[in-house]
Amino acid sequence: AFKNYKKAADLGDRKAMKKCGDLLYSGNETFAQNKAEAMSFYKKAADLKDPEAYNALGLLYEKGHEGLNPNESLALENYKKATELGCVDAEINISIMYSNGVLGKKDPEKAREMMIDAAKKGHSLAKEY
Repeated sequence: AFKNYKKAADLGDRKAMKKCGDLLYSGNETFAQNKAEAMSFYKKAADLKDPEAYNALGLLYEKGHEGLNPNESLALENYKKATELGCVDAEINISIMYSNGVLGKKDPEKAREMMIDAAKKGHSLAKEY
């Protein structure tokens, strides 16, 4: 599957770039996990305005990985770009950052506002809050 996605990614398909990133992020029995290479694919897809790729970059920056320390500012920047492009998952991620105080002081009201907005957009996780 990766080879086919890679071919499409090489032809400029942003969804295929995102999928290559996902596969590399997780790894499987065919190839090893490689978060650095996954990040490269996510960046290429994000350059083509893929909202899910921006969200994935946000997660990588928030959590960090081998050779990359967590960077909450870059995480937030990527999550915001993802939300601007319609990614409700990124809105949830920002809400959690506010709720946990990742961005400094905890802001439960801002977190709640964002969660309500995500619920209005139909996000099932947000509806649980």
